[in-house]
Amino acid sequence: MNNKKVYMYNKTNKNAGAKIKFSKLENTRDLGGYITTENKTLKYKKLIRSGELYTASNSDIKILQKEYNLKLIIDFRTPFEEYDRPDPIINNCINILMPVLMLPFSDDINVFASLEQKKDSLKEIIKNTKLLKEDLQMIFLDLYSKMVIEPISNRSYTIFFDKLANYPIAEDESILWHCTSGKDRTGIGTALLLSLLGVDEETVIYDYMKTNMFDKNNVDSIVHEVLNITNDVSIAKKVETLFSVKEEYIITALNVMKKMCGSIDNYLYEILNITDDMRKEIKNKFLIN
Repeated sequence: MNNKKVYMYNKTNKNAGAKIKFSKLENTRDLGGYITTENKTLKYKKLIRSGELYTASNSDIKILQKEYNLKLIIDFRTPFEEYDRPDPIINNCINILMPVLMLPFSDDINVFASLEQKKDSLKEIIKNTKLLKEDLQMIFLDLYSKMVIEPISNRSYTIFFDKLANYPIAEDESILWHCTSGKDRTGIGTALLLSLLGVDEETVIYDYMKTNMFDKNNVDSIVHEVLNITNDVSIAKKVETLFSVKEEYIITALNVMKKMCGSIDNYLYEILNITDDMRKEIKNKFLIN
């Protein structure tokens, strides 16, 4: 099947890469259902991408335990983020902190990611945060390049793939990875995984852009609140940019990989040290004919 046909199938299959129905988690998705260029399908209830789990309700946790039999959580956040908003304890599930970034503005992003729970301090956050004075689009483009280049990011994504290949999970068990909003660090990790599994690049980008659809209600609520407080459309638009994704972000990351190594496949081999055995094991675990 050629790449165009694969992409059109993945785009029109509403069950592929679908949002899981939780009461509190907005951007948590099951990657099952996507097909690859080799006409294989990602298994359902095996691979879950997400934003932070701090807000998960008891019913959300029960779904992860009972319906998804979650056994491993990989947390891409910084230690500060994890300390401030820890994941809930899920029985029989291991949680591994694996920071992708340790950049000066990471804490500011975390502050905004938790605005829904900090509305009382929203005025102070808007007044003091340095990010609102910057060109956010350029910051994100730089961020995505750094997540591809920086050694700490490379190490974390290498360990991510090692866990996918070697962590023992049964056929009915699953793995979840997340950052704060489930869009940037999680977005890069997911793009790399889908690429390794043989998903075409257009679908990789399409999956990345779904954040804007699934997180729309939360973002609209925050932007509306900011606009009420500031009566400043430019500030509201910057806050919207902070919570949203753009195609050029993920395309920038993929292009940096290609520039470094010639292809995304080569990047996985040469920079992340993904061996043929690891690739084979991951495909065996998560793909079905």
